[in-house]
Amino acid sequence: MVGIPVPIDASALNRRISALENTINAMAGARSLTAATISEGGLTIRDGGDLTIRDGGELHVDGLSIFGGDMRVTGTLSLPAGIIDNAALASPAAFDRTGAGESNFDISLAGNLVAKQTIAVPAGYSRAIVLGVGAAAARNSTAAPSFLYVGVQIGTTLPNQIYALAPAGGYVNASGNATRLLTGLSGGVIDIAVRVSASVSAWTATTSVANLDAIAIFLR
Repeated sequence: MVGIPVPIDASALNRRISALENTINAMAGARSLTAATISEGGLTIRDGGDLTIRDGGELHVDGLSIFGGDMRVTGTLSLPAGIIDNAALASPAAFDRTGAGESNFDISLAGNLVAKQTIAVPAGYSRAIVLGVGAAAARNSTAAPSFLYVGVQIGTTLPNQIYALAPAGGYVNASGNATRLLTGLSGGVIDIAVRVSASVSAWTATTSVANLDAIAIFLR
C-alpha cells in the first residue's frame, strides 16, 4: 500500500526556521565568559572582569570570604553584634590615670617641676588626649611681695600658669590645668607635672605643697 504524501506547511516551517535563527543570533550576540574560567577549583574572573548581580538578585556565601584588595560598600552594612575580632575595632580606645603629691620643695624664678608622674603609652596606640589638674600652696620666704605661678606641664610643652600674690612671709595658693592632644606616639611614657615659679626671687622650701591629678585617653 502506497502512503499518501502529507502536504508540507511551508508557512509553519518558515516560522520555525526564523525562530531558530533568532535564537542562534541571540546566543551569538550574548556576552560570553571570556574573562572567566570555571573549573573544579571555582570561578575565576580575570583581566578586569566584573561580577554583576542585577534586578534584586542576591549573593549568598556560606564559606570563608577573602578580599585581598580594596572593598567599597555603597549601601548599608549590617553586622550582628560581637562578630568583629579586629583589635582596632574591639578596643578603639584605652584609658589611664595618675595622681601624686609633693611637699617641701624650693620654688625658683625659672620654674621647677613638682609632683611629677608618668603615664605609659599602651602598645598599638598612636594618639592621646591628656588632661591634668594641679594645685600648689607655699609660703613666700622673701622680704618682698611676690607672685606664685602654677600650671600643669604635659610633655615638654610649657603650660599657661595661674598666679596669686603672696605678701612677704605670707602664704598663698593657686591652681592650674592643661589639656593636650599628642600624636605620633609609639610606646614610651607621657610626662606630667605641676610647674611652679616665683616672680621676684626664689622661695626656699620652708612650707610648700603641690598636688597633681591627670587622665589620658589613648586612640589608635
